[in-house]
Amino acid sequence: MADIYPRPSTLTRHNDTYPFIAPSHFTGKLKGKVALITGAGRGIGRATSLALAAAGTSVACLSRTASELETLEAEIKQTSNVPTLFLVRDVLSDPVQIISDIEKRLGPIDILVNNAGSSRFGPLYLEKNIDIWWHVQEVNVKAPMALIHACLPSMMKRGSGKIITLGSAAADNSFPFGTADGASKAALQKAHQCLDIEMRGTGIVFYCIHPGGTSTTTMGRGDGVNMEAMALPEVQRVGMNFAKTALTDTLALAADSIVFLAADERMEVFSGRYLDCCQDMEELLQNKDKILSEQLNMLSIKRL
Repeated sequence: MADIYPRPSTLTRHNDTYPFIAPSHFTGKLKGKVALITGAGRGIGRATSLALAAAGTSVACLSRTASELETLEAEIKQTSNVPTLFLVRDVLSDPVQIISDIEKRLGPIDILVNNAGSSRFGPLYLEKNIDIWWHVQEVNVKAPMALIHACLPSMMKRGSGKIITLGSAAADNSFPFGTADGASKAALQKAHQCLDIEMRGTGIVFYCIHPGGTSTTTMGRGDGVNMEAMALPEVQRVGMNFAKTALTDTLALAADSIVFLAADERMEVFSGRYLDCCQDMEELLQNKDKILSEQLNMLSIKRL
């Protein structure tokens, strides 16, 4: 079965965490820092919340589901002795109020992890309500950009900040029935490239990352799949292909990569660039000059 979601690379690829990005390298490095993680109740968001807390970060965990936050709170308290805040909110609710509530309890945000996301798989022409398609753009683009907007004034005042937004390989791969995901992730990547240019010299770093494909993807949850369209053989074939070839990575790979990006200043030269967490980060640093000089890891349109 051909891979409809190719991610060609000359660098070593990983499906699980590996020694170079191990959080043990950064013990205490993030102590006193405050991180906001959206979509923290499950999957990558939950794993990242635990990993950042283990690294000494004060964590504000946001989710729409109270029961998921309750179990996350219990687990963090068992494993880490750090200040915490758990907010049952929707990322599309008032972002300024969310940031204000966190700052009152934990202090200014140093690390924003835009993890919450949505998806929609199916042919555009079979959408009976285009609002379902558009909701993906609101969750995947409007919400993270609104939170970035709310965080920037304080980060600019302090001269530092890390923005880590979960993009996707969908940003530069085109495949059928993925218009909602592809459009939203490409928009995120381009926005981070532009933000890096306009915010240079402020001390704020912008990462838009492909975290790997995990079985906890939002595809299949809620309106993630147009179930009526799944009756079509071609839609079934593409969906099965995606599940078998793209959802093969662990939560630890994503979580440890995010801690690595938050803690290791060497990666700041890649601010604004697309980073694939499946690529070996040590080799990425070794190829820094080539990446920068040839404008690699950037979303662009090639012309004659």
